[in-house]
Amino acid sequence: MTHVNKPVLPISIIIPTYSEEVALPKLLKSIKEQVIGPAEIIVADANSPDKTKEIAESYGCIVVEGGKIAVGRNNGARVAKSEYLLFMDADTCLMSPTTLLEAFTEFVKREADIASAGFKPDKDGATSFGYATGFVMFNAWNALRNLQSLSQSPALEGGAFVLMKQTVFRHVKGFDERMGMGEDRDIFVRAVKLGYKYLHLSQNVLTSTRRYDTPKKTANSIVSGIGLFVLLGSGIYLGSQLAKRVYAKYGKGGGGEGRDLNE
Repeated sequence: MTHVNKPVLPISIIIPTYSEEVALPKLLKSIKEQVIGPAEIIVADANSPDKTKEIAESYGCIVVEGGKIAVGRNNGARVAKSEYLLFMDADTCLMSPTTLLEAFTEFVKREADIASAGFKPDKDGATSFGYATGFVMFNAWNALRNLQSLSQSPALEGGAFVLMKQTVFRHVKGFDERMGMGEDRDIFVRAVKLGYKYLHLSQNVLTSTRRYDTPKKTANSIVSGIGLFVLLGSGIYLGSQLAKRVYAKYGKGGGGEGRDLNE
């Protein structure tokens, strides 16, 4: 009997992780269910104390050393063999078995160099408050990013789904590893400044609302987001004590203590 290899897209999916044993299986399952999947899945794990690494290996992922989110993404990209790179957060998942193919097709057809997808709140594990808040915030965010795509001004981009050409990633020299947060927005901005085309895709991905599960977490996330925008615009973000305080707010919004840069 002749075995025919299943066709794959020329995409390496890179997922930075830290203690994601709960969320990661859903993402990996959604990737495995794609009608045409990626060439490889790379998990950059920041020495998780739980079973994150073992779960990644059980799904056949390539596992590399991680660190802060920017470090993990860059480490994953260094071993990636595909022409295109897709960076995804562990608490995000593809909505349907055709999402990856549709996103890649639109990316190529519209001659994009770097792109994001829309975010939809994931009901799994979400509180009623968190889901409602996520629904409002994600829809508003998607609308703003659509406008940004038209003006080629990615001031409010995020990192849950970043599709880009490998050549572009190398030209912009990857994610800025000095940044504790905002490294996703930063890479979009630098790519556009170098003349690359930015696109907000019409596809959506499911994203966790764990940062909005309670009013306190929501407040922390909003405050840290506004603070990040102001700090980046002022040019005093990198390495400042003020930035560390902002990041602590962000970490608490994610359910952590705000001390670990991987939260």
